[in-house]
Amino acid sequence: VSRSDATERDLATLRKKVSTVADGARCSIGTQQQVVVNGLLEHFEDVVRDHVNDRRPPAEPLLVAELLDLHDGATEIDARHAQKQPDWTHGDSWRGETPVERFTDHRAHTELDDV
Repeated sequence: VSRSDATERDLATLRKKVSTVADGARCSIGTQQQVVVNGLLEHFEDVVRDHVNDRRPPAEPLLVAELLDLHDGATEIDARHAQKQPDWTHGDSWRGETPVERFTDHRAHTELDDV
């Protein structure tokens, strides 16, 4: 959206996916994402629409990443986060799996439960 290359279809997909992002999550990160994205869509709807309808110039997203260190008032962040895939890996391409799909559910029944 910020790069002004999203379509109305992309926006509809975003709204649909954000409504389910916390489903099956093991922590509150999914819920936090829902709150942030829904807040942006609700409170900045005019800005989002302007980007979708090419009424705003593209903007490069800012990198939000782990703070590694602080030197004389200058921050050092983990720039690898710019290449992070949606499945939390740092590979060249996304395999199409969500983190929930990638990791085995520790609460699932296993053969050891029968011992």
